[in-house]
Amino acid sequence: MERGQTFGPFVILGRIGAGGMGSVYAGWNGSTKDLVAIKTLLLDGIAGQHDHLLRFQREAGLYSRLSHPNIVGFVDHNEARGMQYIALELVRGRSLATILKTTGITELPFDRVMNIIQDLAGALEHIHSLGIIHRDVKPSNVILTQDDRVKLIDFGIASAHDGLDVTETGVVVGTVAYSSPEQNSGQDCDERSDLYSLGCVFHELLTGHRALPGSTVAE
Repeated sequence: MERGQTFGPFVILGRIGAGGMGSVYAGWNGSTKDLVAIKTLLLDGIAGQHDHLLRFQREAGLYSRLSHPNIVGFVDHNEARGMQYIALELVRGRSLATILKTTGITELPFDRVMNIIQDLAGALEHIHSLGIIHRDVKPSNVILTQDDRVKLIDFGIASAHDGLDVTETGVVVGTVAYSSPEQNSGQDCDERSDLYSLGCVFHELLTGHRALPGSTVAE
């Protein structure tokens, strides 16, 4: 889609990301005057279309249940121009991964780290109270906004205790360097797995390096 094109209730401002099953666009909601991030799903020619659609709809359903100042906000889920989309609050800022890579822990003094972790813990407490497990808590999924707020993003592989999870048992999801041992072995995981991941993020913010430096499950 091109800049200025209408997409549902939004005006496209430009593409800000791309993946194998769609793209993410910045958009303008004329009715609310808000900027949004529009995640699209384009299934033409992709194998297993039904499963991908279920996962996308599942993700939208999880976002719609969340309401917390430290979690990216849900705006809309619908279809336009033959594509399913999820519209979310456009979070402008830098991820913790970018900060650690560019400036390191010098930009994150101890008090700041404590505030970040407390905010993330509050976000996790909220989703866990709803029976939702994020399953991918890591520095690249935490944004420090331009006005210095913490935002947890990307619920693409989140699960919930409602019997509707579409992830197959035994399938490993997440990021191995931050995932709990049970998650990395494909077992069912609960809220404690997110807390393990939070601890890994905490360690990295304090020391500047990962708690577990390996890049594979075996390592």
